[in-house]
Amino acid sequence: MPKSDRYAALTQPLKLRNKVMKSRFVYPVAQPHFLQANETYPADSIIEYYANRSKNGVALILMHDLTNLDQRYAGMDCGHFAMYDIDDKGAQNGFTQFAEYMHLMGTLVCPELMLDNRLPLQVNDPDVPNPNGGGFGFGHGPMGGPGGPGGGEPDDDQPPMAGPMGPMMGGEMPIDSASDEPLRNLIEGAPGWPKETVPPEGKIVAGAPGSPMKGTRQIKGELFEYYIQAMIEHAKTYQNLNFDGGYVDFMAGNFMLGKFFYPNMNWRTDEYGGSLENRCRFPLEVLRRLREALGNEFILAINCPNTQPEGFTEEDCIWFLKQAEPYIDLIQLRHMHSDHEPYPVCTSAEQSARFKAAGIKTPIFVATYYKDLDNLNRIIAEGKVDGVAPGHLMICNENMGDVLRDGNGEDINPCIECHICRGSSSTGDWMSHCTINPLVGMEHQAWRFIKPVTKLKKVAVIGGGPGGMKCALWLKEPYPRDLRGHRRAGRPDQVRQLSHLQVGAQAVSGLPEEPDGPQGDRGPHEHLRHPRNDRSRRL
Repeated sequence: MPKSDRYAALTQPLKLRNKVMKSRFVYPVAQPHFLQANETYPADSIIEYYANRSKNGVALILMHDLTNLDQRYAGMDCGHFAMYDIDDKGAQNGFTQFAEYMHLMGTLVCPELMLDNRLPLQVNDPDVPNPNGGGFGFGHGPMGGPGGPGGGEPDDDQPPMAGPMGPMMGGEMPIDSASDEPLRNLIEGAPGWPKETVPPEGKIVAGAPGSPMKGTRQIKGELFEYYIQAMIEHAKTYQNLNFDGGYVDFMAGNFMLGKFFYPNMNWRTDEYGGSLENRCRFPLEVLRRLREALGNEFILAINCPNTQPEGFTEEDCIWFLKQAEPYIDLIQLRHMHSDHEPYPVCTSAEQSARFKAAGIKTPIFVATYYKDLDNLNRIIAEGKVDGVAPGHLMICNENMGDVLRDGNGEDINPCIECHICRGSSSTGDWMSHCTINPLVGMEHQAWRFIKPVTKLKKVAVIGGGPGGMKCALWLKEPYPRDLRGHRRAGRPDQVRQLSHLQVGAQAVSGLPEEPDGPQGDRGPHEHLRHPRNDRSRRL
């Protein structure tokens, strides 16, 4: 039970259809790129990573889905992502284990349902130039980039944004034997797909973003129905593996479906282009059919389309969301702005408040750049948002659950926005980790490096600075896996007052005194039920 009600808004439950979120925390699609190697299912490193986020308060995970192994050959650092093969029945066992482990933590999981990694389809005719400038029918343009909703040139200070992945990336991407056949069958199975447009044996030939590519087709005619059926089957596979729902990403420039909304990305002249109703027609049809096929138990979350002053305004977005409300259960709202700059006001939260004032009833969660729990709690308590999705904050803090329980928001580790979790370079030496939290990526095996405690010892830590205090607290903890639990040397009244840190003898003593002897049999999973990682306000 919480010892403090300081973060009561953040820790209150929320019902989505017939499921209950245990808190107001969503973990967004923000998985560090280096967590696993070539496993084609969520390996132990992935499971342990998400389990620790779950134990620390995350109620729902928006899980990335990269089900095209050819992405290993994509540009930038996309090839470092975890690549899954959900069509492999052996790999499906790993997905089921992942879902069950998260459910043990009381956490729901909604993977992405997008098909751009598997189907080379696009909004416009690849042979028709963009009337707004910026290349041919690919229609690619990130926010602020050429052809994007913001217009203009990319920010030189920002890393280039990746366009759609898999076959949509530039260059030639070899296909290995493991991934060649499923993709080829998927393409050849599409109605009316000419054989000559199927990529040649051994490679997929792709054009650079904004240029035509061999094997790419405009989605039209029977391909609309084919796309919907493929998306339904993809979602049903996850549903059959005991996942709780799915996630449809409409953010500008990320995937094909999101490009339908914007006139500078969609210059079709049929019933899917032109007016707002036409541009929203296919995305709404996808949501309607997913809901019909998957039933009322399946959660549908969406990444809200970005608004722009012209072409897809805030009023346009509100209209779309009202049409989508019968089919969806959660809206993630994320403004596109620099991660590197501090923002005194969460612009996504302010827009969410306007959406709610306009009558949007679906719960809205914002991907926020606030670095403190008090502001996150405040925007929920004020009714501006229903929840938050602070991915970086969850990466940096392995003790978030303790902080929430004890109300000690001052103890969190703020993200410094180094972005090394995404990789240090797109072209040169590549490494990835978290500068703030060294456990990230090692959580599944760090305990192996420490010999388990078989005899409690009295330990004196020399030095009363932050490092010494951290070491003393860590040694005292019996969590995880019975590795520690040592006793302090001397009585509390013999411990020197560390006035410069305002930390007294009681703070150094940590948990209550335990008798000599073994720690007792708590079982291999006791730490999951009763975590005693008790770092309150001691530094």
